[in-house]
Amino acid sequence: MPKLSPSKVRQFRLLPVAIVLIFAASALASKEPGRFWSLVSIFPDSFEMGDVCEWSNASSFEVSWYTDVDNDSFGDPAAATVACRQPQGNVDNGLDCNDGDPLIHPGAFDFCANGIDENCDGEDANKSDFDSDGWSSCNGDCNDHNSSIHPGVIEVCNGIDDDCD
Repeated sequence: MPKLSPSKVRQFRLLPVAIVLIFAASALASKEPGRFWSLVSIFPDSFEMGDVCEWSNASSFEVSWYTDVDNDSFGDPAAATVACRQPQGNVDNGLDCNDGDPLIHPGAFDFCANGIDENCDGEDANKSDFDSDGWSSCNGDCNDHNSSIHPGVIEVCNGIDDDCD
């Protein structure tokens, strides 16, 4: 196989970039940004999102970012910013129901009967009776997904703690 000179190697290395620039300009001129993305998938290592932001009017590449004051990885739904790049202190979701407390966010443990919705499900744990048997896990239900198991039920010899004692 013949050896290529350094100048030829440099030309071949720059060829994908030149093709990308020509294609991106064509896509932007034709108002079809989807054509640009098909080229990005052909040369994925040649692109970063910042390149797209700088080469285009960026409006079709902007996304919503949400301020995360308490740094719990969940943003404030009322504090959205639309930008091409992620602003510092922002996350890509607006799911936090209290962005001033890092212990309150979706998936957090919800303490019983404290009047606070720690897991952002819309209610405090003392009101959750998942099996509708009149008992919640906060007031003694040891299996809140089975309505035949709760305090006050007659214990049956079945290897299950039916009355939660």
